[in-house]
Amino acid sequence: MTPSRDLVSFYTGRKNAFEGQCRKVEERITTISWIRVSLILIAGCLAYLGFDYEYLWIILAGVLLLFAYFVRKHGQLNSEKRLLQNLTRINDLEVKAQQGDHSSFDDGAEFVDGHHPYTLDLDIFGKGSLFQRFNRTCSEPGKERLATILSSPLHEIAAIKNRQQTVAELSALVDYRQEFQAIGMIAPERKADQQRILDWLTLPTFVYGNRNKTWMLVVFPTAALLALLYWIIAGSIGPFIAVALTQWAIVGFHARRTMLLHEYIGNQRSLLEKFVAHYALLEKQDFRSPLAVELNHNSHEAQQQIRHLVSRSRALDLRLNAIANFLFNSVVLYDLQCVYRLEQWREKNRDHLAGWLKTIAEADSLNSLASFAFNHPGFVLPEFTTDLALMGEDLGHPLIPATERVCNDLAMNDGSSLWIITGANMAGKSTFLRAVGVNVVIALAGSVVCARRFVCPLMEVHSGMRNTDSINEHQSYFYAELQRLHGIVQSLNEGRQLLILLDEILKGTNSTDKLAGSEELVTQLVSHRCFALVATHDVALGAMAERHAAIQNYHFEARIQNDELIFDYRLRPGVSTGKNATFLMRKMGIIRSP
Repeated sequence: MTPSRDLVSFYTGRKNAFEGQCRKVEERITTISWIRVSLILIAGCLAYLGFDYEYLWIILAGVLLLFAYFVRKHGQLNSEKRLLQNLTRINDLEVKAQQGDHSSFDDGAEFVDGHHPYTLDLDIFGKGSLFQRFNRTCSEPGKERLATILSSPLHEIAAIKNRQQTVAELSALVDYRQEFQAIGMIAPERKADQQRILDWLTLPTFVYGNRNKTWMLVVFPTAALLALLYWIIAGSIGPFIAVALTQWAIVGFHARRTMLLHEYIGNQRSLLEKFVAHYALLEKQDFRSPLAVELNHNSHEAQQQIRHLVSRSRALDLRLNAIANFLFNSVVLYDLQCVYRLEQWREKNRDHLAGWLKTIAEADSLNSLASFAFNHPGFVLPEFTTDLALMGEDLGHPLIPATERVCNDLAMNDGSSLWIITGANMAGKSTFLRAVGVNVVIALAGSVVCARRFVCPLMEVHSGMRNTDSINEHQSYFYAELQRLHGIVQSLNEGRQLLILLDEILKGTNSTDKLAGSEELVTQLVSHRCFALVATHDVALGAMAERHAAIQNYHFEARIQNDELIFDYRLRPGVSTGKNATFLMRKMGIIRSP
């Protein structure tokens, strides 16, 4: 599990390739811009000369059509340019990540929860967290879904294996994953945007299905067209003005509700267009794994229907153009026509839209798991067992750089279910506990793990490592720890299978009481079907291994070499006998040497 220079070269090569493609597209955009300017000048000349030479109007029509083509082409190239710029940035960030800089990725700080059974203790969220290492999401729901995956592991082996298959498949599809991410970066997305669209589903209809209004959508436009024809033939504008004013009165009466509808759905058009692009990308993939195939299947109808919604939303946006608004609402009751078509779409797809949006969130979060697997080629997919067995070969912490990571073996079962880990300060006890916990969490999430081989059963992770006091909750540190321990014991009594990680039990009491309480707690833990890792400086707790066969002693040690304290972070059997506090205090001049 050493860092791969090939990945740095791989991402650098992709970055350079996309930069080159982007420059070529920019050149084409510049060329087309000059062509458009030339066509405008030619059109102006033709229009001027057309009053003398009528046949030039035919040529002018062709020039205008050509101009319209290049306007559309210009827009397409600008979209392609934005996509290539995003792909360049994505690969630039991946290069930095391979070099140890993950600061550009969202760390999920909003998901930090001090009451969660393990996320705070195991650095799942926040600066330098596991979430930040995983996160390649490009949407707010995708980010929330990834947070849920890391904080709520799966409870069925079949579900975990399905996700593993998808992660393995998607990890090899770099082009697809990065294009999905680049599409998501095109339109900035606020947290409330998708919820705004879902809230639109709950609004009452006021045109579609209302017979008192739908008749107007046929009668008044028909009357306006007849009045317009009468104006052209008879030269009398009065009837047309009367019909137009009537239509404006109707539009004005409903203007407030129309504007509300526009706030909910019309302003989200760029987001909806991004959804269409995501569904189109998902639909054209030839996936094999069950979860990915399901995403592919769900995207077909979603793409078609969201595309229709985009078209109707774009039509509603036209009302923002003053000239178009005046003309169309004078002739065809345009605002209410748009409202009718949007409400018609909503009635047809009301029960499906939330599921379609979840498809994007699921694809987004799975891409993050796949990217993590691709970026860690030395990590492995774990194996699962129904036995009480937890085993890891060369198990390490995924947040520690490979050049600094020290790996250890883990082998726990019925006969060795509770480990008491002693050792000097800074020797590696807490890091080992976190390494075990984090790898179990991501294993149950369907991810690869930081080990040469890893086997674990289905279980819940509970930890007690960073208990803190709370003035707001009138809760002391000691009481917070007791609350956490109470939750662990309660879960055990309910028959749930747990992995328990405890670092310095009962730190908030005196040494005698601490030892007595710790012994009682360990005795209770060892009587349940669970795994427990207990890190402590209290070497006397190691004597419990003589009374309980399932308790094993392990330790991390430090040695003094050339007047320096050296740590090798290797886990060894037995109880620690080393001391480093006095040595460090003397070295720092806190106390005097004898």
